[in-house]
Amino acid sequence: MTVHHKTAHYLDDLVLPINPGDCGQAEPTVESLGDLGTVVSYLVQDEAAEEPGDRMDMGAFLAHYHRDCWIEREELPEDLLRLVYRDNQGMDLDEEERERVKALLAVYHVYPVAAHIHSGVMLYLGAWTGAASLDPGGWDTSHVGAIACSREEWPEEDKAEQYAQGMIDEYNAWSSGDVWGVVVVEYAAGDTEPREYDACWGYYGHKYAEDERYGTHAATVARIRKAAADMAALTAGPCLAL
Repeated sequence: MTVHHKTAHYLDDLVLPINPGDCGQAEPTVESLGDLGTVVSYLVQDEAAEEPGDRMDMGAFLAHYHRDCWIEREELPEDLLRLVYRDNQGMDLDEEERERVKALLAVYHVYPVAAHIHSGVMLYLGAWTGAASLDPGGWDTSHVGAIACSREEWPEEDKAEQYAQGMIDEYNAWSSGDVWGVVVVEYAAGDTEPREYDACWGYYGHKYAEDERYGTHAATVARIRKAAADMAALTAGPCLAL
């Protein structure tokens, strides 16, 4: 016979449904609502977060061709990306190569991406932005990537560039393990076992996750208080004589 032991995780005397582990140096929030119970919220590192990069639903994608950061896109294969770099550096292209670059740029805004690769991967929008200060000699910096944003989806270039920067920030959060789940737990008054809980995953960036946690926690407390007030109003209402 095999006996399975369930490991419980505690906060004071409260049983937590999901191990908080390292909450990113943010303490769980515990709010007592008196007779209405207790609400607890905290962050959990999302160890199953998917690698970002494909945002075709928003008309954008990341392509990168380095052995330590290989993200292949058929819309922007490696040879075409190298032609875009050569074109931007003023190097000569033959007629066929120019037509390929022209056709790409007619559909997409294309932004070069640099990767600082040293004990990990850190991406930067723009060939030299950020990486030069970390790596002035250029030994650890690769320039074989780009983000493409559809001109149809993003007709204004400044907004397209802002979105591309957001994709870079999301990728860097993923590569550094800065992706979180938000857990909100409800306890009935006097109980240490959860009455119910909600967990939502895939928040890239600790600040974004913390902001979401605060908002979800506040909304949960407001819902519980409103439900209690509605019930009190219902039971205190006038009785109709038969």
